[in-house]
Amino acid sequence: MVRQAFRANDCALGWKRPGHPDCLTAYESSTIEEENRVRLLCVFAACAVLAMPAFAQGTGCAGQPDGTPCDDGNACTVRDTCYYGYCTGGGVRNCNDGNPCTIDSCDPYRGCVHNVDPYCTSNRPPDCGHAASSRVELWPPHAEMLPVRVIGVTDPDGDAVTITVTGVVQDEPVDDGEEDITCPDAEVVLANSISLRAERRRDGYGRIYRISFTATDTSGNACSGTVESCVPLLNGQPCLDTGATFDPGECVEE
Repeated sequence: MVRQAFRANDCALGWKRPGHPDCLTAYESSTIEEENRVRLLCVFAACAVLAMPAFAQGTGCAGQPDGTPCDDGNACTVRDTCYYGYCTGGGVRNCNDGNPCTIDSCDPYRGCVHNVDPYCTSNRPPDCGHAASSRVELWPPHAEMLPVRVIGVTDPDGDAVTITVTGVVQDEPVDDGEEDITCPDAEVVLANSISLRAERRRDGYGRIYRISFTATDTSGNACSGTVESCVPLLNGQPCLDTGATFDPGECVEE
């Protein structure tokens, strides 16, 4: 097996230290020709130990076999191990925080650093995860139309958000079982303003209105969701969703 000693000028050529996972085969090849060929794969990598101040080269490797875990004192390296009496980093810490509007870097003393990019133009969509109906319960069931809006939508960038109701369904027929049929049971008044009828069957489980909507910010990014309003059988009692779907605007004539 061929193993060449590490030379300081290797750093000037951009090679990694011997023993680095990416270069291991280059130093344990069976022939000089194969070693030189594989060694080219290590170009443009940093020789971290020589570039760091002396205190950052780590301790604890004297007399220890190669591969013994250690700490090289550099917060930007991971999987540090001993090699020829020195503590060397086995890889570079990944500091990508997934935020397109931060400049990610690593400081050998502090670790990962995430600075806000003042020129970032990336924009995130609104968050529909906490949306709700402005009237979770419609009471009393006097068959009157009550105004309802979608609330709770936020935008992580602070942009103004426009909410548009895209549809309404209910889990009971429009006919409430009484002699007089009142319909429709839902009407869209404005983009985010609808009217729902406070009505349910007396022999049912309460009526649930499911309101679909889309929220769009000023950059055109959007999210969608569904909120519910309940006309309970008894005041304060939750509605039981039957899973049925009826069009609240479909009037049935006797």
